[in-house]
Amino acid sequence: MADVQLPNGDKLLKNESGQAIIWLPIGVKISLDIIGDDIAAPVSGASVDQRAVVPDSPTKVSVSNVYKAWRGLTFTLTATVSGVHVVAFRNSAGTAAASLVAVAGDVKNHPGMDIDLLADICRGSDPGKTLAVQRLLFNQRENIFDQNNDANERTYGHLACGKVVNGSGKALFGSMSPIFYEQPYHEPLNAVKSRSDVRYKADKIFKVRTAIKGFLAKGTPARVGVLDSPIRMYVQNQKLIAYFTGGHTTLIIGCNNSATRFLYVDTWAGGSKMKYEGGISGAVSQACEYMGIFAAQYDATRPVGKVDTSGAPNLLRQDVSTEGSFNTARGNYLEIVAGPVNITP
Repeated sequence: MADVQLPNGDKLLKNESGQAIIWLPIGVKISLDIIGDDIAAPVSGASVDQRAVVPDSPTKVSVSNVYKAWRGLTFTLTATVSGVHVVAFRNSAGTAAASLVAVAGDVKNHPGMDIDLLADICRGSDPGKTLAVQRLLFNQRENIFDQNNDANERTYGHLACGKVVNGSGKALFGSMSPIFYEQPYHEPLNAVKSRSDVRYKADKIFKVRTAIKGFLAKGTPARVGVLDSPIRMYVQNQKLIAYFTGGHTTLIIGCNNSATRFLYVDTWAGGSKMKYEGGISGAVSQACEYMGIFAAQYDATRPVGKVDTSGAPNLLRQDVSTEGSFNTARGNYLEIVAGPVNITP
């Protein structure tokens, strides 16, 4: 039985009918392999009969660079028209041996995100990175950001959200911001009896927002330490350290121009939840259980002195529309406490 895969041997995701799925940004060349016995016998030399790879509409999806490879073929697809197209693969007898569903279209940012590094990955020609995005958005347990899957536990250990964010973020995006866990943004405190005991100056939150946007504008995702359960959390030198119990680490991958809303990846499956509406329209229908949005807000219970009663945002917290098991009702919603810039008092 023939099967479509990436040149490195990774298998593509499949639909309920068992057909492999590929995303084709308009005008971008994507190279793949079809593996199977008796797939397109060579005509002469390395050249292969083009009829071995047959799109349902050649004017919308073109096939090029078809060559005999070990146990099959290598080929390149390029889409010129948006839509869902089927590419069939035939053996030397002309019989259909497998098929591929190609979802073609222009790639767009998630609505409201002027910078969207995930969409930038989808715009590229690296099908391996696109496959990593698909696994994330389709909630595959083996996606590179799930901190509790077998591969990440073997590599990074148990409950290693910070290490997973760092390693997987670099693997997908190529770069990574620093993080200053030991220099949190909150005001000094001795104990947390109520969430409102954790306070942030509005001007410091503005600096954090600006710094994160600066990293994103350069194509670098931003690691941020967050609090989920700060009440009775261990306090070290009047500081809450996000790698202690009660804290967590997430990865910011997008924002709007005003740096008031930030798109992030959460390594805890189901902790955050939202439907990602970037990428190719219609390519994903379900909500992603690994993504959410941080929103800059003013919390009237947390002003720092009279200067911070004007209503300027003094908190970067998980937007209620993207809450999962981290949520307001349970008192464990996420808020940014540390990140890629060291802001001293």
